[in-house]
Amino acid sequence: MQQSLDELFQQLQNISQTPVKPTNSNNWATGSGIHQALEQVLGEDAHIIHPDASSIHSPASTNANNALEGAIAYAKMIGGYVVDGEYVNNGFVTQDGGVLKKPIVMILNTDTVEALSATDALAEGGQHWQCCVVLPKNFKPKYAEPLNNSKEIIFYLDSLYPNIKMPPAFAHLLTSTTGMEYQFAPDDNIVRTHKIPCIFPGAFIINGFTTKEQIGGPDCGW
Repeated sequence: MQQSLDELFQQLQNISQTPVKPTNSNNWATGSGIHQALEQVLGEDAHIIHPDASSIHSPASTNANNALEGAIAYAKMIGGYVVDGEYVNNGFVTQDGGVLKKPIVMILNTDTVEALSATDALAEGGQHWQCCVVLPKNFKPKYAEPLNNSKEIIFYLDSLYPNIKMPPAFAHLLTSTTGMEYQFAPDDNIVRTHKIPCIFPGAFIINGFTTKEQIGGPDCGW
């Protein structure tokens, strides 16, 4: 297992910098633009969480409370959640038959959009894009040898900060061996309990390393 991880790490490290000469641009990478690019490149080979999912609550937020809410929201999209013993939202894992079969790709922003009201459709925001990828157990890349990984592998990458660490709340929710219960009171003030089941218990986490595509601060989304 470790040999396969080391080989994969080395392959990623050997990615050369783009030969295309960089140009100056005032255009920032948008969530919709990133999502469109991911769909064009990955198609049906991966589960893709739209980057705009991190526009209100983001697991990568620098605000601890927002990061927790974001981590819960993403965990629910990935592993589903349970109310009164029944799945309400089945998540990618259940959609794949109970065991993840396709990688999950997430591009997350470290800052959220601060809308002035519930009807503010013109609000803008965001600061920096980061990437989180989950590889299934025994992952077989399309054009490479199987990894023979006994557990899921979670990569957390940042093209600007090589020493980035996966946000602790997000890491805990994805790799916990016990799951998590939380209570909330929606508009009707009736307290409800949701349970997030174990998603990838004991998964391997590989935190950021130097990537070679980012040339300047504004390049994170490209």
